[in-house]
Amino acid sequence: MSKTKDWLTNVGLGILLSKLRFSTTAEKVHTGVGYRLKRKIDITYDSDQELPVQMWIEESGLPPLPATANADVTEWLDTLEPYAHLLTKQRYYDTMVYTFNNPVPSTSYDDFIDWAEEFDRVRDEN
Repeated sequence: MSKTKDWLTNVGLGILLSKLRFSTTAEKVHTGVGYRLKRKIDITYDSDQELPVQMWIEESGLPPLPATANADVTEWLDTLEPYAHLLTKQRYYDTMVYTFNNPVPSTSYDDFIDWAEEFDRVRDEN
C-alpha cells in the first residue's frame, strides 16, 4: 500500500471515530414481551470526507453504513473495540455493546421491565 493510501485510510478512521453514531431504541411489536431492540450504526460526513471513510471501511472488510442487521452491527462493534476509547460517542457505543451482552428477555414482561430499568441505569452511567 502506498503512503498516500495509508494516510488516507488513517484519516478515514479518524473521521469515523469522531462522527459515528450509535442508536439503540425499543420498538413496540406484537410478539414476545411486546418490544424488541433496534440498533443502528450510521455516519454523516462532508463529501470531501467520503473517500477516506470508504477506504477505511473497505480496507477493514466491514459492511456499508448504515448498519442495522445484528450481524453487521456486531461486526462493526468488534472492529471498533480497540478504538472504543477514542470514539466521540463512546457512551452510545458502550450502551449498544451492553445490549448484546445482556439480551432483552423475551418470555416475561416482568423480566423485560427489570431489564429495561437496568438498561436505563447503565445508559445513564455511561
